[in-house]
Amino acid sequence: RACALYGAIINETSTPAALKVKAYYRRGFGQAAQERLEDALSDYTRVIELAGADLELLTLALCHRGTIFQEQGRHEEAIADFTQTLALPDVPAALLAHSLLFRLESFGARGQWEDAIADCTNLLALPNVAAELLAKLLFHRGTLQKNRGQWEAGIADYGRTIELPGAPPEFVARALCNRAILYQEQGRHEEAIADFSVLLARDDVPA
Repeated sequence: RACALYGAIINETSTPAALKVKAYYRRGFGQAAQERLEDALSDYTRVIELAGADLELLTLALCHRGTIFQEQGRHEEAIADFTQTLALPDVPAALLAHSLLFRLESFGARGQWEDAIADCTNLLALPNVAAELLAKLLFHRGTLQKNRGQWEAGIADYGRTIELPGAPPEFVARALCNRAILYQEQGRHEEAIADFSVLLARDDVPA
């Protein structure tokens, strides 16, 4: 019903441009919640293209459209939207973090390791990053470093993940396993055995 109401506002010729833009955004949000993603993309695109969109709505529409593009595997388009979002002035901290996180995942999906690592590093530099996200970022950057052949950098990030207070057990376990594999690849078998032994001794390792 809400989407129909917003549609009526959009279709009314006397509706002011600013109100019409808000209606497009809210209808797009509703469409996305109902998994009608192509309709949501269309509405978010109208918000982005129409004159009269304020900076807040433009930022939100770009961020949400980029997220849908990523979910659909359309990583080039997702990267473009998140890049445009990050270029806007006064982006709220939550949207800044979201855009960096999702863009780095799209960079990673395209094999753009350097760009993904740069976004990871920028995210890690943000203030007040929660321990769970911090662990995810450190682990993710470690894996990106591993993928580009920078094994020592990967080992360092896995180590920081393992030692991080409050890191979720899942990321600690995965970091231990990946670091042990890198140690093995380097012929550092004692260190690999030590990590595997710690991993096997934990009672909070996900199945």
